[in-house]
Amino acid sequence: MSVDELWFTALGPSGAGKTTLLACMHKRFEDLLPGSFYPADPKTFSTLSKAYKKLEEEANSPSVEFGVALEGTGDLRQYAFAIKGRRKSVPVRFFDFPGGWMNPHDESQKENYEHVIDIVQKSMVIIAAINTPYIMEFNGRYKDYAGIDEIEHVIKMSINNERDKLILFVPIKCERYTRSPKDRDNMLAKIKEVFSGTLKMSENPIYRDSLAIAILPIHTVGNAQFSRFEMENGTIVREVYLKNRSIKFTPKDADQPLRYAMSFLLEEFKKSSSGFWGSFLDFVFSRDNMSEISNFIRDDIKAYKDGFEIFCGHRLIGI
Repeated sequence: MSVDELWFTALGPSGAGKTTLLACMHKRFEDLLPGSFYPADPKTFSTLSKAYKKLEEEANSPSVEFGVALEGTGDLRQYAFAIKGRRKSVPVRFFDFPGGWMNPHDESQKENYEHVIDIVQKSMVIIAAINTPYIMEFNGRYKDYAGIDEIEHVIKMSINNERDKLILFVPIKCERYTRSPKDRDNMLAKIKEVFSGTLKMSENPIYRDSLAIAILPIHTVGNAQFSRFEMENGTIVREVYLKNRSIKFTPKDADQPLRYAMSFLLEEFKKSSSGFWGSFLDFVFSRDNMSEISNFIRDDIKAYKDGFEIFCGHRLIGI
């Protein structure tokens, strides 16, 4: 990684909704602050535009059911963005790995696994996309489909105290589990339970000053709630959601992961006028417009409401 770019990594199995999440993040931020965070190549723009359009068309179609097939990919996906600053634009790369690459016990994927660890170690932000129904339904019987163990393993192998890091646990497909304060509390409790290994790292004196962790539930559809899993020969092949046809496609809070990431970036800039981050962050933001940018980013950050929670590292996020 060169000093003039930022790396973010999205962790989660294929079919978890990482591309959809990224498409909604980009669309929401473009609506809020046009031109500030934009696709830097035609492939990224095309992929995310198609993903967003497909999601919107499916959500607004007259059918009652919203079906999500579990499709896998064997390829590493990279999405190129840029953050526009006063002096220049800084490249941002999002990495999305096939779930099989995160398995340390698969000798056939050893080289890919090592590649995953290397990139996640160099990433400033880790977004763990949680396919929420798998940890909530049937008391978590199918949580293996959500790749919990693999996500935790990669995070643990990739954390060190040489560089501050932000970990965002992002429950998606969670509309059913955020209907009431009680529902949200149950979801948060389950997330803390299944990711207890990562959360306990914040208690380790070696990491606690360089690690920030937050839970940010996102609605990427808004008008559909989980209904059931469809099975074939004992294997889940499809997730089925029921739509509220009186409500249109309404993504919610998709800007929050990027707000947290950029707030984290601003804190790194403020405390480091030299060194790794300071050497390129000064290209993005000048001291003169720091206050204005900080206010925009942080004014609408959610914390401790609607299921959002900063678990540790408030100082690193600037909240």
